[in-house]
Amino acid sequence: MGSISFRRVIRADFPLLSGFAERIWSVNPSASCFIVPVNSANEASWKALLKAGFRVVVRGDLEPDKPIDDPSHEILRLDRPTRGDAESRRGNNDAD
Repeated sequence: MGSISFRRVIRADFPLLSGFAERIWSVNPSASCFIVPVNSANEASWKALLKAGFRVVVRGDLEPDKPIDDPSHEILRLDRPTRGDAESRRGNNDAD
């Protein structure tokens, strides 16, 4: 059984996120995705996640970590790649 390149899912210019995802998915094979709530005011964080391959799935109010913060949050998701996804990306990259 071949390995799936998670670095193809999370952009290579985000090695910390890539390494984290690889580690979690390798030790928890039942995890199908990451769900990350980020306070909407923390634009740098949610934009970094977007650039790393996450997508916004919903915006809404959650209880903030700090009471002084606004409850508005961006909820982002990164799905575990499937073997077909990784092979498709590899095939697309080979054509370049």
